[in-house]
Amino acid sequence: MQPHAAVAADSHWFVADSNVTGTLWNGQLRKVDAEGELTSSWSCELGGLTSLTTVEVGGVTRIAAGTTSGQVILLYPSMDADEVTALPPAHQQMVSAVAYQNSTLLSASWDQHLASYSLANDGSFLFTRSLHSHSKRVNAVCCGEGDTFVSGSSDETVKVWDQQLSVPRPAVTISTKAPVHSVTRCGFIVATGTEAGVSWYDLREAGTTLAQIPTTAAVECVSYSPDGELAVSTANGTVLVFEKDSTTAISTTKKYSDTSRVLAWNDSSKLFCGVWSSPNQGEIVSI
Repeated sequence: MQPHAAVAADSHWFVADSNVTGTLWNGQLRKVDAEGELTSSWSCELGGLTSLTTVEVGGVTRIAAGTTSGQVILLYPSMDADEVTALPPAHQQMVSAVAYQNSTLLSASWDQHLASYSLANDGSFLFTRSLHSHSKRVNAVCCGEGDTFVSGSSDETVKVWDQQLSVPRPAVTISTKAPVHSVTRCGFIVATGTEAGVSWYDLREAGTTLAQIPTTAAVECVSYSPDGELAVSTANGTVLVFEKDSTTAISTTKKYSDTSRVLAWNDSSKLFCGVWSSPNQGEIVSI
């Protein structure tokens, strides 16, 4: 299995795994402890799992997951198969990323669209609208300050959306000059991972480029910690951690021979990483 995403919840890490046999995708959600040891797993019947985030419903934490079939599902950290909910379909292709903020769940898809779901009084999520501004696959979405969110695409742009508008539309469009694989946000700073490297942008200055650092392999994932440190993983198995408000790398880890795809922080700012390739395929470790 290949880890595609991870999220911290309920004192554990949850890892979305996907694999393909012929033309069929299959997936598992693995629950691991603080040391990366497997405690339980759940098999997804809707295809591979591609992305994860946590949502709060009535004071209870649930996990939202995107799938290769284009659906978004909700489940509890207990991973009880009888309590899995599929949200109303909104995409024609794979859901590449999910994010949650202020009672709104967002999904990004390879069908070039984003979708938003609103939390209803009864705890369900209702499909709100489909959003289209990118011209190629949307690979990433994240939330940030206020009622804005950020999307990144293979069309070499990052877009900052304003949800306060009656019909949300991009307030800022940033040209990245390379396909965007991942986006993350800390306050007014957006960091992106692209096929060329990692970049920082300041939303207070209409997306002004603060810094760009090329990498020897494509950046697969970028993730800010609760303390503002930035973790970066690359296609050659390297994990970099940059100190807060700086482009100085405070640690570099080269653990693997191939793609290090998954990064996630817990509330204590402990970093979790997953790798695709053999002989470490499916390995998940805390760093």
